[in-house]
Amino acid sequence: AVLLLVLLYTLQGVPMGLGAAVSFMLQERGADYSQQAIFSLVSWPFSLKLLWAPVVDTVCLPAAGLRRSWIVPLQTIIGIAMFATADYSQNLLHGGVEQAVKPMTALYFVMHF
Repeated sequence: AVLLLVLLYTLQGVPMGLGAAVSFMLQERGADYSQQAIFSLVSWPFSLKLLWAPVVDTVCLPAAGLRRSWIVPLQTIIGIAMFATADYSQNLLHGGVEQAVKPMTALYFVMHF
């Protein structure tokens, strides 16, 4: 059980790492500062975690336990979303930075929750 929680908390950081990589990719493809600033909004959910985490932690399923009642379902959803949108993200980046910034920001913003 402890190893599962360690794995899930580690996987929680994967979207943040990918968000940082996408930021560098946008910069490499010629994104200007305003486009980079828009993409930087993806980190807001993690920054505001201090405010919403107590609410999430109070809701639990007794059979699953305090933490696993929200970690397992959300990590599963995020993993499925990452696999489902991998090709979409690649196509967005090939279409040009101007068209990719806002959809990529929305996608990674949701994944940072």
